[in-house]
Amino acid sequence: MELRELAERIVFGTTLADKLARTDVLTDERPGAALPTPGAPGRPAGLRFKERGDGGGGFPGRHRLDSESGRGQVLHFFANHELLATELMALVLLRFPDAPAAFRRGVARTLQDEQDHVRLYLDRMLDCGVEFGAVPVSGYFWRSVAPMGSPMDFVSGLSLTFEQANLDFSRDYARGFAEAGDATTSALLDRIHRDEIAHVAHGLKWFRRWKDPSESDWDAFRHALRSPLSPRRAKGDSLNAESRRAAGLDEDFIQRLEAFSRSKGRTPQVFLFNPLAEAFIADGTRFNPSRHQARLVADLANLPQFLAADDDIVLVPEPPSPSFLSGLRRAGLPVPEFVRVADTGSLAGRKLGGLRPWAWSPDSRRILGPLAPLVTGLAPLPPETLQGQLADLYSKAWSARFIREVLPELESVAPANALGGAAETGTVVESPEAAFEAIAAIRARGHHRLVVKRSLGCAGGNALRLWEPELAENQRRWIADSFRDGATAVVEPWLDRIADFSVQFETGADALRWVGYAALHTDARGQ
Repeated sequence: MELRELAERIVFGTTLADKLARTDVLTDERPGAALPTPGAPGRPAGLRFKERGDGGGGFPGRHRLDSESGRGQVLHFFANHELLATELMALVLLRFPDAPAAFRRGVARTLQDEQDHVRLYLDRMLDCGVEFGAVPVSGYFWRSVAPMGSPMDFVSGLSLTFEQANLDFSRDYARGFAEAGDATTSALLDRIHRDEIAHVAHGLKWFRRWKDPSESDWDAFRHALRSPLSPRRAKGDSLNAESRRAAGLDEDFIQRLEAFSRSKGRTPQVFLFNPLAEAFIADGTRFNPSRHQARLVADLANLPQFLAADDDIVLVPEPPSPSFLSGLRRAGLPVPEFVRVADTGSLAGRKLGGLRPWAWSPDSRRILGPLAPLVTGLAPLPPETLQGQLADLYSKAWSARFIREVLPELESVAPANALGGAAETGTVVESPEAAFEAIAAIRARGHHRLVVKRSLGCAGGNALRLWEPELAENQRRWIADSFRDGATAVVEPWLDRIADFSVQFETGADALRWVGYAALHTDARGQ
């Protein structure tokens, strides 16, 4: 039988006999013309793909292995995957008749393995009392791989994604069946697992032959995958590194895959750590971070990963190393997807659940603004300049005024002397003359160490510490320059320490008011 004839029968046939057809002699002398991809393969009525969004036919987890019928449903799910792989392998032979002869022969051999797997599952399912077609089946594999534009798409999408994932699923479920006392099915899955190693190795050989030689396997794999596929689909819940090594994948690829995260359904939140927000609000595009500030931001860029879920996205200058991320995952911590800030264009076409900067400011607005159309129902973003009331929320002057406003209420529930009173709260000033008067007044009360803070600025920055008994000329110039463009500043005593005390509250509301005060007061002082 000609290979094309067999492939056509498998793709377009409507019986299981068509799908599992075999021949002792298979030739490839008349590959014919390339065929377009059908919307779906031919199938018996009970095995046609369920409609998208239909909740039926979801994957039955390992908790279903305790009963015969549950085990049969798990095997039904696996059998459909093997049948889909068979159909996709037949399709690649029809789509690319000019592909290298050695590649086509390898696909034909692998196709026959997949047919054997379907037969094995069918026999075992019948033992469990489940017939093929009794459970709704998904066409996700077909929709993801069938639109392939080249054999490279095929090996990336099927061999290195779905078949690679089966290195994990087949091993995990072999153990699960064994634990459930089903040694027969466990042995069946062990056999399929060994075959899958060879299938991944076949795809990897051709993937390496066709990829850009200047790219690593990992980078080429990520670039080759077409939406909706991502490396997240190439692994199960626990990664089987040993079998991947046996298939020929290198350590760099395995580590990066282990650490990789991407949403498989939930729309991800996009996180960004921008701790220089106040400086950008204060100076806009005039602000140029120092080398120390830029290094600090880069070093801490991945911090939002501890606020994010596994299927969220964190924007970073450069992703953390695979070994670091693998260690976090092995420690049980969530590892979100990391995307370089320079590569946010790669998110085009994806649905996002929200944008979560550390703070909205001109820098976060510039980076996240292009992603706003990808978020359904997103409220309007703050203006790029963050003028007016929104900018006031970042202002130390606003904090100082708020503290003075709530002090009378808090003093009624706080311990004596714990708050320090209005005398130790920052004084808001709107001119150099007012600043000089505030400095003199605070020193007259016995506080000789002072700090003058511009209302907007990073913690520890845009501030002047006054230790000397008299103001120097350069200090006067700094203060005068702080009021350009109608800016304000805060003058306050420098407190070397905050006294230790214990607090007892009669109501939860009292406690919440005190915590809120403490947070604002500490922030305003820069302690």
